[in-house]
Amino acid sequence: MHVLTNDARYGDTNITSANPSIASGNGISFQDVNLKDVFFQNSGAGANTTIFAIAVLMTEGRKQELGV
Repeated sequence: MHVLTNDARYGDTNITSANPSIASGNGISFQDVNLKDVFFQNSGAGANTTIFAIAVLMTEGRKQELGV
């Protein structure tokens, strides 16, 4: 995930100011995550940002390893 224009916090549906923040121009990687479970919130009021996500689908072998 890449944060384009303004800092953003990430987490689940209960994001607060205590959640980690990603500075604009930076990114973060997740492995074995469901994108429906990741949420973002602007770090600053009125400072909307753009998030780009690039995902690779899990292989059938990896799904079996995880029991999915």
